Amino acid sequence: MSQKIRKFSWLAAMLMLAILAGCAEPTVQLPTQDLNLLRTEVAQTVMAESAKQTAMVPIATTQVAASPSPTVTLTATTPIGGGIGSGSGTGSGGGTGGGYSGTPIPTWTPVIYAAQFVDQSPLDNFNCGSGDEIDVSWTFKNIGAATWDTTYYYKVWWETVPIAKKTLYMLPKNVPPGEKITLVADIICPTTFGTYRTAWQLWNDNGQPFAKFYFVFNSVQHTPKAPTPTHTQSPG
Repeated sequence: MSQKIRKFSWLAAMLMLAILAGCAEPTVQLPTQDLNLLRTEVAQTVMAESAKQTAMVPIATTQVAASPSPTVTLTATTPIGGGIGSGSGTGSGGGTGGGYSGTPIPTWTPVIYAAQFVDQSPLDNFNCGSGDEIDVSWTFKNIGAATWDTTYYYKVWWETVPIAKKTLYMLPKNVPPGEKITLVADIICPTTFGTYRTAWQLWNDNGQPFAKFYFVFNSVQHTPKAPTPTHTQSPG
């Protein structure tokens, strides 16, 4: 009897322990974490938080003042008429003859006394028989503004030896601008063979020379002219 009681008591005790063990909270086995992975996660979290804070800070901007535009000063020039102005474009003028120009137009001052050489006869290096007398002519055109009148003259200003029969001549007629005149002088070929020069000047009515000209020739052996045959009429 007592043995049955002890056996029953043991079973009861065991049953109570089982009940108490079922009522207690179960123990949760936590997995073991890697420390290196934990450090990496913490560092990334810190960097992300720092970047977030930096983005929230306003960025300072520098205001650069704009450079002032250069000031263009327009200087008015003297108006010039007669077709200088432009009729199109953005410039001033607006038509023909009313514009402005910064380039001055040169003024033309006419030459009062001027002569243009045209011709000469005979030409230089002409062979003249010693002792012969020849006429030398020079043709000029009046390209000046003044009319040459009969108070103008031409005269010798230099010669190798005196060879001009006459050293001064008056103009035989008036010569308006644009007209021509032929000046003639008598020359005597020296008896000594050689090359000679006679130089002349054209003078105005104020006693001023304004043109020079000359003639160069050779004095050579005189060739006498053959006598002109005469016709003798036979007696009838």
